[in-house]
Amino acid sequence: MVERSRAFLRAGLPLLALEPPDANGPAIPVIAWWLHGVVNVVTGVDLADRRSLLHAQIPLFGQVELPVQLPATSPREDEEEPAPVILPPAPVVPPPARNETIRVAVYHTHATEAFLPTMFASTAGRRPQEAFSADPEVGVLRVGEELVRVLRDVHGIGAVQDRTMYDQAGRLSSYERSAVGAARLLREHPGLELVLDVHRDEGRRSLTTIEVGGKPAARVLLVVGTDRRLPHPHWRKNYAVARRLAALMEETHPGLSRGVRVKDWRYNQHVFDRLLLVEIGAHENELEDALHTAYLLAAIVAGMLEGGPAAP
Repeated sequence: MVERSRAFLRAGLPLLALEPPDANGPAIPVIAWWLHGVVNVVTGVDLADRRSLLHAQIPLFGQVELPVQLPATSPREDEEEPAPVILPPAPVVPPPARNETIRVAVYHTHATEAFLPTMFASTAGRRPQEAFSADPEVGVLRVGEELVRVLRDVHGIGAVQDRTMYDQAGRLSSYERSAVGAARLLREHPGLELVLDVHRDEGRRSLTTIEVGGKPAARVLLVVGTDRRLPHPHWRKNYAVARRLAALMEETHPGLSRGVRVKDWRYNQHVFDRLLLVEIGAHENELEDALHTAYLLAAIVAGMLEGGPAAP
């Protein structure tokens, strides 16, 4: 019955037959993945998200909230928490001290995003789709760990990292899984002032690297979702926070920020009005570039929370 239903959908919506690559490598021909970008620019359809195909081909789906609705605060005792998946307790690094107020939380919707030069002795002929790894020492998990460490140890800001690999089972529904984790962070740490979903982008190192203090640093792109496709009433608050952070980066280290990109999807930012998607570097960057940026960004975040610039 399930296979018959899938066949029916594929017959009516041919684009559903295309599968995006997952963390283990490309699942479609390279030419199809190249077409992914063209289709997204021309039509607004994201082949990596089946919902956008449904919205494009069946307009009424645009009125339906397909992802799980998650509260920005704890549900009432007489309500069931809508959790589409069951996640193990989130591993955190470093563990917060007793009675410590956690002001910043870092998590990773795409925790397997990694940096090609750190993964391979030679990157010649390597494709962006290969820059994924479950090794926490070669990608964004290590970057998030450094960001949290510097916030805490250098600037005295209570911070925590959720190291759950929400995309290890595939990136197609990783945002639904990480939304559960983001809501959990907010419940467990009611004093949170900022939540960062740390990623790395895809692009040429020459465009995503600058020199700061004589060392290469990965440039930072902030992404903010809107309410164009799904309900997101406070997205402009997220946008204001992103613009403030980008301005502080530019003020402190000109060129470190790649600006703020506004996109149609919510990226879980509907669960909290100070949740930002942060792209640190790209797949061609060295891990060391991104770690340097994590050190610099921690100072900037600390300054923003304290009301002024902080020295790196």
